[in-house]
Amino acid sequence: ETFEIYATFSEMGSQLIQHAAFVRVHRSYVINMNYIKEIISDDIILTDRQHIPLSSTYAREFKESYLTYIGSLQF
Repeated sequence: ETFEIYATFSEMGSQLIQHAAFVRVHRSYVINMNYIKEIISDDIILTDRQHIPLSSTYAREFKESYLTYIGSLQF
């Protein structure tokens, strides 16, 4: 699904990361953790096979958020 939004990336990213499933992983990327297939080093692979770079700037925050997120899921 596609949405057209009139806001800066910073404004939109700030709104998205307020939700538990969203996390910033790079200066140019905010991702939904529901769609992570695997993580290989500094590369996040989504379920649609897109490769998203994990910036060293956001790596620690991402790892903490992802572990918390995975721990909160009900299997």
